[in-house]
Amino acid sequence: AAASGFLKPLAQDGKLPMIVALSFAGAFGGLFQGYVLSPTLLLKTRVMTNDVFRENMNFMKTTWLSLTIGCDVVRDEGLLA
Repeated sequence: AAASGFLKPLAQDGKLPMIVALSFAGAFGGLFQGYVLSPTLLLKTRVMTNDVFRENMNFMKTTWLSLTIGCDVVRDEGLLA
């Protein structure tokens, strides 16, 4: 939405064809999804499926264990996991 909001006025002013503006907006959205959201969802899934989170813990312990799972993923599977 942010890229579209930036590129659509350029297309409406005639500085850029609309199809190009929409294509670039879609590309930026895909890049954001691939490089920001996918790793975040991977970590969320790893936390949700880890057996250690089946027990009742306080906020700080849960946060610490969640961060260690992220470090474990990077250590065991690499940065591109």
